[in-house]
Amino acid sequence: SKYFFGTSTEDTNLRELGRLAPQYLIGSAVQTELQRLDPTGQDVISSDIRSRCKAEGIKLEHLGVTLGTVIHNVDLRHLTESKLKLIKDIFRQRKVVFFRDQKLTKDEHLEFGRLFGKLEVHPFTPHMEGYPEILQIRNDSKNPAAINSWHTDVTWRTEPSFGSVLYMRDKPSYGGDTLFADAHCMFEGLPDDVKARVQGLTATHDFHVFRLAQQIRGVPDEVIDEMVEKFPLAHHPVIRTHPETGKQGVYVCAGFTKHIEGIDDEESERLLGVLYKQSQIPEYQCRFKWEVGSVAFWDNAAVQHYASADYFPHTRVVERVTICGEKPYYRPSATSKI
Repeated sequence: SKYFFGTSTEDTNLRELGRLAPQYLIGSAVQTELQRLDPTGQDVISSDIRSRCKAEGIKLEHLGVTLGTVIHNVDLRHLTESKLKLIKDIFRQRKVVFFRDQKLTKDEHLEFGRLFGKLEVHPFTPHMEGYPEILQIRNDSKNPAAINSWHTDVTWRTEPSFGSVLYMRDKPSYGGDTLFADAHCMFEGLPDDVKARVQGLTATHDFHVFRLAQQIRGVPDEVIDEMVEKFPLAHHPVIRTHPETGKQGVYVCAGFTKHIEGIDDEESERLLGVLYKQSQIPEYQCRFKWEVGSVAFWDNAAVQHYASADYFPHTRVVERVTICGEKPYYRPSATSKI
C-alpha cells in the first residue's frame, strides 16, 4: 500500500498530483482509507483485530485493499460472544466479509441475521413459504439474471437496509461472482470540484425497476398503485455519512436513483454520471468467487455490489436475509471513528 503508480506516498501528496493527473486521485482515495486503520498506511486492518484473530484461531484472507475479507475457521451456527464481537469489528473495518463451508438451515440463516438487528420483508418479491424474511434469488435458463448493475439494496425505502446476508445454495459450474465497490473510496476519489458540489445535495429514489417487473408479470394496476402509495419516493443524501464510522460515502445508484433535487436536469445527469462511474474503478473493488455454503455479509452504507450474470443458462440459487436500517443522513462535520 506504500506505492501507487510508481510514486512513493512518503514524499508525494497524491491529492495534489490528482489535480494534474486524475488517475492519482485513485491512489489518494485508497491511501486515505488505509490510513484510517493504520497511520502508516501499511496495513489493511487494525493491529488490535490481528491480535484478537490470532487468539481466537481465526485466519483472515483479504480480497481487496480497502474492503472484503474472508473470515476462516468460524462456524456461524456456534458463535461465542468474543467471536461475534470480533466479526462485528472486522465487518466495520472491512465493509464486506465472507465465510466459507457453512451449513446453514433457513432458521440458522435467520438467526445469524438477527444478531445484527431486526429483519425486513421484501415487498415486491414472492416469499418463501414459512420464511417471509428470506428472499430467494433463483436464476436459470428460464429466468436469466437481470441484477448485473452496481447498486445498493433497497434505497427506495425511506429507511433502507443496514446490511445483507447472502447464502449460496446452488452454484453454477462457472461464473456468478459478486463484486463490491467501496463507497468511501468512491467519495474520496472524486475531483475537488465535484466533491464540493455534491456534498449536502439530496437525490430522489424510486422502485421503478420492480414496478416494471410487476407490470410484466401482469400484476393489476390497482395493486401497483397501492404499493406506490405504501412506498412513496424516497429522498436521501447524495453523500451519506456512515452512522457508525462517520465516514462519507457515495449513496446513489443507477437502478434506483431518479435525479438530484434542486438542480437542473442537465447538471443532475452529469453529476450522477460521474458518481456512477466511481464504482467501476478496480482499485476500489473486491470480487468474491462463490462455493456452495459460502456466505457474504455486506454493509449497505459502505459498499455497492454487482452480481455478475456470466453463467447463463446454468442455475444459481442464493438466499438473502436483510437487516433493517435507519434513515440516511449527511453530516458535514463528521470525522472517521476508525
